[in-house]
Amino acid sequence: MSWNAGAARLLVPESQKHSIQEMMSAEYVIITRGKYQGRDALEILFEDNTDSPYSITVSAEQTDRLLPDDEAGVSCVLSVWMKSGHALTLPAKYRVKDTLPCLAPWS
Repeated sequence: MSWNAGAARLLVPESQKHSIQEMMSAEYVIITRGKYQGRDALEILFEDNTDSPYSITVSAEQTDRLLPDDEAGVSCVLSVWMKSGHALTLPAKYRVKDTLPCLAPWS
């Protein structure tokens, strides 16, 4: 995952292309920064208003940087890419929690 110009960009490996269908059902994305098993990480939750939205967790080492805590509450977009090209773009919101998984709705 990388950040630039108000956008988060997620690169999905071809071996996980089946997950794109799950992502496409989302209305928006909630990106939560927190500690997962004691390490900095991001939870990317594809909010589809069901009881079990699709989510993934990426470690800080899988990103180009982590946003500072004072950026919590900002809106951005999440752009999903595969080797074959652009897959989808969704509105996103960023928050900070102490621990992950969070898996909570935005409100």
